[in-house]
Amino acid sequence: MVTTFDHALYAGETVTFEVTVTQDDGTPYDLTGAAIAYRADTPTPIAKEVGAGVTLTDAAAGKFEVDLDEADTLGLGPLMARHECRIAANGEVFVAFAGTLRVSASLHGEMGS
Repeated sequence: MVTTFDHALYAGETVTFEVTVTQDDGTPYDLTGAAIAYRADTPTPIAKEVGAGVTLTDAAAGKFEVDLDEADTLGLGPLMARHECRIAANGEVFVAFAGTLRVSASLHGEMGS
């Protein structure tokens, strides 16, 4: 079952999504050796994978993190885009979460003269 995950942030903000994947019975889904891909359909797509923005923090317990850096979102706001995280593990491919990524204008807006 896909989890809906909507998130709001400011352009240029750094954020980490902490994710735990469980099976239907609530037990952890073992992500040992998993391929995990995150994508946000922004004008310049944001793409992350294990070793490049996705970190398995406790694979046996189904835990990983997705890191969005300042450069990933700088200059994007305001906008709304679909984002999702796909996992290939244990002979299965599934979507761990999907939803809307809402980017607001930066809090560090340019100063007018």
